[in-house]
This record gives sequence, structure tokens and C-alpha cells, in this order.
Amino acid sequence: MLRRKSRQQEQGFTLVEVIVAILIATVFVSITMQAMVMAVILKARAKEYSEAINWVQQDLEQAKHRASRYKITTASGAALGATSITVASSAGFAVNDTILVGIDAQSYTITQVSGNTLTISPALNNTTPNVYGPNLLVVNNTFCNAPNSSSGFGQYFVNELNASQVINPSTKTFSTGRQFTITRNPIAVNAIPYNRLRIDYDVKSTQGGLSVAKMNAEIIPDAALRCP
Repeated sequence: MLRRKSRQQEQGFTLVEVIVAILIATVFVSITMQAMVMAVILKARAKEYSEAINWVQQDLEQAKHRASRYKITTASGAALGATSITVASSAGFAVNDTILVGIDAQSYTITQVSGNTLTISPALNNTTPNVYGPNLLVVNNTFCNAPNSSSGFGQYFVNELNASQVINPSTKTFSTGRQFTITRNPIAVNAIPYNRLRIDYDVKSTQGGLSVAKMNAEIIPDAALRCP
């Protein structure tokens, strides 16, 4: 003989239970959606950071390349006892500057600059080329042994960067669609022998806010490494 189920056994979910279940589901969906949104935001930020660092690296490599050529040139056909030398470029050389020629430890003073011809004193007493090639390496060593940071290679290369090397472009639209600007701040390092400079980079959105990337690096012009 079948027994009839009690009224309590036939009863479904109560209204309170349904509301609680809905609330739990809503909270779960909300948290999931927030996590998905955050994942998208973080992915975009990571992409922007990567593009910003690449942008900084490109400019830094250009600065390093410029530092490798700063106050350095080459001379060909220089004869022993000559009082003038013809260089590949006289840019960065001026009257009263002192230079090193080839492997000679003697410092020569520039008395005249005419085109790419440098008149020097005293006369050349050594025309042995450097190991880097058949031509004589000519290095401006005027800023060697600087007494302070304002007169060393570091500060003079800072002046060179500020005067002639502009970041181009200084504003760029990233793949995320947002636009950013890059700033470069070179500073001479106040430490003997005053031949280093630090470059600080900052990449920010044109709409303001926190920096998407910051980076700094130190550079020593190659000419400074050849100081006697």
C-alpha cells in the first residue's frame, strides 16, 4: 500500500532560497566579469609597456652610436713632421682643442681649422696607425682630466644631445590606440673623472596619469675612454 508523501516533502524551494541562489550567481558572474575586464586591461598595459621600452631602446641606441663618434674622426695620408692633417670630418674640433693622433701619446694643439684640415702644433712625431684600420684615429682629448662635472666629457655630450639630437617622433600612437609622449633628460654624473652621463626616460599618456614606463642608462663617450 502506497503512502502519500507529506506536504513538506512535496514542497519546492522557498522564495528566500531562490533569492539567495540568485544573489550568489550574480556575485559569481560579477567577479568573473571583473576578472575578465582586469585581464584585458593588464594585457593592454603589458603591450603598452613593451612598446614604450622598445621606443626608449631605439633612442638610447642612437645616443650610444652618437657617443661612439663624439669628438672622434680619422686622418689619412699624414706624414711624419707634418704640421697639418686632413681628417674625415672636423665637426667637434676647434682652435685651441688638444688632440691625440694614432697611437702617439703626445697631445697636439689645434691652431687652425680650415674645412677638414687641422693645423697642429707641434709637428707630428709619430704616424703609426691604430689597430682599428689603416687610418690614424684622431681623438679630441680637451675634456680629459676635467676639474668638475661642468667641464668634463659627460656635460659636453649632454650639451650635444640637447642641442642636436631630438627624439623623433616624440609622440606616438601605440597598438592599443592610445597616444603617448616620450621625454629624455640627460644629466652629467658628478663623479671623477666626470666623463659619464645618465639619461632618464619617461613615457606617459598624452591624457596624463602615471608613467607607462621609466628607464635610465649611463653612457661614456668613446673619446673619454681614450684619455691618457
